Amino acid sequence: MARDRSFSVVTPKPASPPGAVSPGFVPGQFAGVRFDMDGYRRAFPSLWSAFLRAHFRDRIHVAYEFSVDERTARNWWDGVNSPRPEVVMVALDRFPAAFAMLRAA
Repeated sequence: MARDRSFSVVTPKPASPPGAVSPGFVPGQFAGVRFDMDGYRRAFPSLWSAFLRAHFRDRIHVAYEFSVDERTARNWWDGVNSPRPEVVMVALDRFPAAFAMLRAA
């Protein structure tokens, strides 16, 4: 049985006119938009793979650029698993436009 692992972030409320009713805190929403964290975790390996295929020649190039072993690079390339957050941050630093590729669809 899958658990609902979506989350909420409380954001500052904008000033509202007197007498207006605030929607308040809504579980599972981020800035008013529902966000499925588990769905994003499941989708991220394929998003990461698409990013790698768009920016690198092959698995060996990936292994060299990110200083990982061939097996790790192969798993990323094939969409089997995704990298640690610090690797993603390095990629976003080197390829700022990559953020759009790595967003959940």
